[in-house]
Amino acid sequence: MEPEQVQAHQLSKGQLQQAIEKRCQDIEQLKTERKGVPKYILVKDLPEQVRFQQLRTEKKHFLDTIKLIAYRAETALAELACARR
Repeated sequence: MEPEQVQAHQLSKGQLQQAIEKRCQDIEQLKTERKGVPKYILVKDLPEQVRFQQLRTEKKHFLDTIKLIAYRAETALAELACARR
């Protein structure tokens, strides 16, 4: 290799090494910041307009019934598909 090529290669290698070190520092800083963020948000800490609303009992029973019917229909179709093989 020519001396100019070697010098250019070493220069680019040094720049890449600096970029890697900078990124590693950024990663460590982000990890430190992430540790300071709580893992869970309590419902009482949510704004009123985005809090979860509890379903009325009748509505919950209706939805559960729909889910049960769908599950039974899916199971019946799966049994039909397996019986034909």
